[in-house]
Amino acid sequence: MYDWIRARNAKDSFFLMLNITNAHYPWAPPPDILLRRVGLNLKYLLNEDFLTLKPFEFNSGQRQVSEAHRQIWCRLYDAALMHMDREVGRFLRRLTRWRGWQNTIVVITADHGEMIGDYRNTVGHTLSLHDNLLHVPLIVRHPEYPTGLKVEGVVQILDLYPSVLEWSGFPVDQVPSAQVQRPTLASAIAAADDSSGLAFAEEDYTDSYNLLEGLRSVNPAMDPKKYPRQQIAVRCATHKYIWCDDRPGEFYNIVADPGEDHNLINAGTSTDRAVLAELQRALEAWRSNLEIFPPQSVNAEADPVVMERLRALGYVA
Repeated sequence: MYDWIRARNAKDSFFLMLNITNAHYPWAPPPDILLRRVGLNLKYLLNEDFLTLKPFEFNSGQRQVSEAHRQIWCRLYDAALMHMDREVGRFLRRLTRWRGWQNTIVVITADHGEMIGDYRNTVGHTLSLHDNLLHVPLIVRHPEYPTGLKVEGVVQILDLYPSVLEWSGFPVDQVPSAQVQRPTLASAIAAADDSSGLAFAEEDYTDSYNLLEGLRSVNPAMDPKKYPRQQIAVRCATHKYIWCDDRPGEFYNIVADPGEDHNLINAGTSTDRAVLAELQRALEAWRSNLEIFPPQSVNAEADPVVMERLRALGYVA
């Protein structure tokens, strides 16, 4: 990839996205990291049960997450992250030697975290809107922004799309309004010490992707109401509120309780209650004003190879 960039004229603009899946199960970090950095006994690599999470089996209740699973998964996940960090660092060191580096914008982020049985025995990256999944890195290198700046404001990955349009000078009026409903990152960066802002996340199994039915196909004995069919989270710098369509919501003080272990929906201090009311109003306003981008119907049969890849990544039962 670096050779492709180096061969380009440094004055020509380009957009490049690299999707690095090293941290996605099934994990395969190199032995040197497993041995020297995380101290994993390589005998566990002979047991396929530890190499992939098999979320449908565990989340349906067909199997139970053991402490051994948690410990081995955690080490494999850490090793995979270390491997990815090492390779990204190697790529960036080479990129800084390219003649167009001074005018290059680099963004490093992730689409989700991972649940490895450490929260209500949930496995994978579905069925939850907790920070284990939602709180991901976001690093921006921009030639006009100061180095080492830490932004305290609450942003989300959706903010990257209008930001890239702004940075590239692309006319926003040529983009469907439903795609640019979030603010750009420029305002948050300009007021780096301001911890305001809200981030939203949604999980919806009431429409096209019925994950819950997939879980019940694996374990027909699973309680059909074990997981909510729809949930929406709104998060500020100090608290998070999760609305559910079929059960009482969840509310957490993520400063005092970063693990989101103590649901304060019917408790908390007067300050907590005031924040809860604000987040509930914000979530309702967000739902009321949200402009949905028209979906496209796809009736083609799924490709068997694609289905097998989705199954390996834990998206299909």
